[in-house]
Amino acid sequence: MNKFAAKTLSIDVIRTSLHPTVVYLNRQIILLLSSLGIGDQIFLSLQDAMLKMLKALEGNFLEACETLKKLNNFDKNGYHGFLIAYLKHLREQRDPFVRQLTYVIRTSLIKELRRKAKIFVPNSWSLLGVVDESRTLNYGEVFIQIDSSNEQRDE
Repeated sequence: MNKFAAKTLSIDVIRTSLHPTVVYLNRQIILLLSSLGIGDQIFLSLQDAMLKMLKALEGNFLEACETLKKLNNFDKNGYHGFLIAYLKHLREQRDPFVRQLTYVIRTSLIKELRRKAKIFVPNSWSLLGVVDESRTLNYGEVFIQIDSSNEQRDE
């Protein structure tokens, strides 16, 4: 299909995904999946699991680090990455600043859970889709590549 005439046939990449991101459900996706027959109990169990994860932020520094890594919210404001690095190196959660930062992150995620039904989905990745204009793939095939080289790592 040719929508308009162009002098060049090149594609310019404006932006790429900086790092893999995990999937969060929201109210719209939940309504869509529910209308397709997915039971409410599935969403409630995911919500309960997320609340347990958020409770782990109050635990020891290892639990807090693991929870923050799983939530993979590093693209927002950098606080998660900072807090993970701080907890890893100092292994300390008694510092009032760190306690307050952990509290703010936890409260923010609970607020998003309540207002937007933003529910973390474990073992998931958000994927970008593009058209296969070169017709490399057969009908019904997809190519998926997840590059974890930019993921938050232990150092």
